[in-house]
Amino acid sequence: MAALAVAVFAALALYAWCGRHARYMTDDFCTAATLHERGFLGAMKFHRGAWAGRYSYYAIKAIPESIGPATAPVMPALMIALFCAAGVWTFRRVTTSLPIALLGGGTVVYAAIDATPDVLALVGPLTWETGAVTYMLPLIFYTLWAGLLFGTGRWRRLLGAAVLFVAGGLSETSLAAQCAATGGLTLLAAFRRWPDVLRVAAAGLAASLLSLVVMATAPGNLIRLSELPPRQPLPAALLQSAVLAYDYVGSVAFTEGKSLLLVLLCGAVAGTVARVSLAGALTASAAALCGYAATFVPAVWMLSMGPPPRALHVTNFFLIGALLPLCALAGAARPRAVRTFAPALLVIAIAVPLLSARTVIGTLPRARAGAAEQDRIDAILRSGRGRDVVIHSPWAIAERALRPEPEYWMNRCMARFYEARSVRALR
Repeated sequence: MAALAVAVFAALALYAWCGRHARYMTDDFCTAATLHERGFLGAMKFHRGAWAGRYSYYAIKAIPESIGPATAPVMPALMIALFCAAGVWTFRRVTTSLPIALLGGGTVVYAAIDATPDVLALVGPLTWETGAVTYMLPLIFYTLWAGLLFGTGRWRRLLGAAVLFVAGGLSETSLAAQCAATGGLTLLAAFRRWPDVLRVAAAGLAASLLSLVVMATAPGNLIRLSELPPRQPLPAALLQSAVLAYDYVGSVAFTEGKSLLLVLLCGAVAGTVARVSLAGALTASAAALCGYAATFVPAVWMLSMGPPPRALHVTNFFLIGALLPLCALAGAARPRAVRTFAPALLVIAIAVPLLSARTVIGTLPRARAGAAEQDRIDAILRSGRGRDVVIHSPWAIAERALRPEPEYWMNRCMARFYEARSVRALR
């Protein structure tokens, strides 16, 4: 088990190392420029009135933006570290075994990251500051909230509600999953008559619904939606979301989700040392499954298509949440069988993060070259204050980091950020 834990954390360290090549991209320039021009309160008011109601996202993103672009290479490692800490803390609330808590926390983080398609793409959740805050930070909050379901004390209810209210303002994808998961858990806890779980879950649902109201009433939503394709009726979107949730298991989880094998093994091993009840495991799995299916709804309703690959961070997290209790239940039911086959399974499991490490290492030269080109563009733009700047960069055109049209929104945001009259890119 120690060897597997080392392999998992080594793979996560490589993801963090690759993330050091992250630079400001697209939305980063827009929100940072608005913050510098209008100040914190002015930026919050502007975004709510002109774009979207993601109140937590704009508030939290303002923290690194007040420092500057130097935070972008640090953000992936910071998010991975916080995610791992949250995972280990939550597992420690379930089991007294520190090795199992370390392996469980690391495995959840690793699987959520590794199973996401295009995780190392230019605007993936680990190489783009906006993506990290939007799609990884809510998972940290959800992991902490899951730990609050265990134990006693009124503080769990209040702290859990506060955590979910902050998480609810980060993105529409995570908020949809959050409402579905807390709603499902509240209904199931009421049906099973679990007062402690019910109080925490109901407080979380109330906070999630309050987040939904705050997000949905933002005037900027209408402006944003007017720039998107026509929306399909909500019933049709729900049906298409269910189809996508069904297809995702075969199209992504079984083709790119090799890291989910670790979730199966880790859950089974944890079940041999932790107390697992049939009703509790099924309830947790059902609630997470509700959240998993709901992650597809916002993109399908607003864009008439599935969520972008970076948003599948959230989808994978709730899929893991659905699988883990079932695997723990299986381990608790057949502990002797798990112990018998565990050594052989561990050998296979160790190969999974090693393969991921090989993939990440293979992407490093491309990531390094991209970061060097972005640094070159940054130097040109910093020297072009007050002027019309033309950048010759086939890379920027190919990666859609800039466009030839100076009036395009990305170009305008970069011009505002660097205080240039206009910015355009040519091959």
